[in-house]
Formats: sequence, structure tokens, C-alpha cells
Amino acid sequence: MNMTQDVVVGACRRPGVLSMQFQPIIDTARGTVVGYESLARFSGPPHTTPDRWFAVARAAGVGPELEARALRAALHARSALPPNCFLSA
Repeated sequence: MNMTQDVVVGACRRPGVLSMQFQPIIDTARGTVVGYESLARFSGPPHTTPDRWFAVARAAGVGPELEARALRAALHARSALPPNCFLSA
């Protein structure tokens, strides 16, 4: 399935389309996790990368809406991450 602006605009507003994954950031000198990078993941057309979702959203005029939704999702999950670690969004 091809990514269209209609698909992205609809997906931006539906719950469950966007989810966040968290990749640990390691301090190699100490060998410990010091933070996490939040990574947006989308359910939808297969083999469509997050950068493509954001590019199509920008072209459709809903880029800021999608970016804000991803940021809110990352911040909402922050409390489930270990203490004393930073979060990169």
C-alpha cells in the first residue's frame, strides 16, 4: 500500500497508530545505561519507515500535529523508564 496524505492525516488522529519504543543509551566508560532515545513507530502500511510518515505528514500540513503527538507519547512513557536517566526525543 502506498502512503498517501489521506492515510497519514487519518492516522494522525486515530489512537493506536503511533507507539514509542525506547533505545538505551550506554555510557561505555562506565558500562551503564544513562538515558533512552525515544523512537516513533507506526502501525499502518507495511514497510513504511517513520521518516516517511513524518515527511508525508509535513506535506499534508499536519507535521507539527504528528510531531507533538509523538513528543506527548514519549513524555507520557517517561515515568516508566528507570530513574536517573535522561530521555531524548
